[in-house]
Amino acid sequence: SVVLLAYEDEMNLEETLGTPLVEEIVILENADTFTGSHKKTLIYQDTRLILFSPPQDGRRFYLINIETENQRVTTNRGISPGSTLDDLMLAYPEVTRSQDGTSGIDGRYELVLPDNPYTYLFFYIEEGKVFKLQLIHEFA
Repeated sequence: SVVLLAYEDEMNLEETLGTPLVEEIVILENADTFTGSHKKTLIYQDTRLILFSPPQDGRRFYLINIETENQRVTTNRGISPGSTLDDLMLAYPEVTRSQDGTSGIDGRYELVLPDNPYTYLFFYIEEGKVFKLQLIHEFA
């Protein structure tokens, strides 16, 4: 499985997701205390991963962002792209609608993970169905 904050070499991403279509590593500039850190982006057909490595390393990366439209990807409570908004609300009654300026039921719903106040699970809804999942960790 693909796990947020796990090291790339511990997850065997190639076996799980295959070879990425795009792999890019950049050194962060003008990023306050993260200047000089390394950011790796891996893009697959319907999934994007962002990994991070501190300035003193640059060889070993850990996962900080997962974004997917792959219907085979499922949260630990059984929600995947293609699930209905009703399914989402039953599985995650604590989820809240983002205040992002949209109207109706479509838009983004979010959950701050209780174990880590800097980790968010976003559910993007279109026409009453989840079309994308995003799990991110923000640095404080």
